Amino acid sequence: MVRQSAGHNVLAVLPCQKNPCLPSIIITAHYDHLGGIESRYYPGANDNASGVAALLFLADRLKQQQTNRDIVFLATDAEEKGLFGSHYYTSNVPLENIGLNINLDMLAVNKKRTLYVLSSRHSGYEQIVQQLAPRNIRFRYTESAKRLGKWTDTPRTDWLRASDHYPFFKQGIPFLYIGMGEDEKHHSVKDTFQNVDVDAYQDAVYAVSELIDSIVAPQVDT
Repeated sequence: MVRQSAGHNVLAVLPCQKNPCLPSIIITAHYDHLGGIESRYYPGANDNASGVAALLFLADRLKQQQTNRDIVFLATDAEEKGLFGSHYYTSNVPLENIGLNINLDMLAVNKKRTLYVLSSRHSGYEQIVQQLAPRNIRFRYTESAKRLGKWTDTPRTDWLRASDHYPFFKQGIPFLYIGMGEDEKHHSVKDTFQNVDVDAYQDAVYAVSELIDSIVAPQVDT
């Protein structure tokens, strides 16, 4: 027996405003979660309301800038069921002018105040990440999913395939996955707003914003 269900991706586009226009950036964050299962409710505050709230903040902030490429803000559906929203997107839009996917998933950092950045190999963004010094947040960059598993003590997690950056990777599009790594409240009824360190989360969002600014800011004419 085959079950069918419908999902809805939500997107907005900030058009390029400064020539020459570079390949577009797709910023993703999945908005679905487990929701209600039988008599239990799984709120999904970190996974992934934290990413969606950051996506909205970035959209509001970047619309005030003159960017040198199209920026797509994509809230994906059905990530938890198998990355269906991002698979659908990458299977139904022209890909030749997409330069980068930035995927935000679980940004409510813990006491370590660390955001992990997993990148496709040879993406060219390591130096940008390493040069940043955001307030109260540390970035750790790697191009190895196995190394990320060691850093987060999650050797059984395949971080390459764990979230919506994977369909972009499959299509040969460079990606940056940004997240806090493992959360002990992940996929539990305790993943609530009350268990989010709001100050640390805000610092994390500002850090992500600083990183994206460094990528999308147009070069100054000389």
